[in-house]
Amino acid sequence: MTDFDDETAGSDAAGSIASAALAVLREQGPLSLEEWATHLEEYGTATELADVLEYLSEPMLGYLPNGKYVALDTVLEGSCSLTG
Repeated sequence: MTDFDDETAGSDAAGSIASAALAVLREQGPLSLEEWATHLEEYGTATELADVLEYLSEPMLGYLPNGKYVALDTVLEGSCSLTG
């Protein structure tokens, strides 16, 4: 495997986690970081995932004043309550 293949594999894994993370927020959100990480434990421990999720850079990811994360597209569509 070349260095390029390693980088591609890493970005594929990160993309899978990001996709799954947003899917969880769309279905369950808004969620605290700990709640969100617990829903994704198939990718690692909640503690490890909390570290990853905290630095996730996705345009559809929002952070609410109450400390919870939300998928912005569900808010804009009206299918998510901001008080969750």
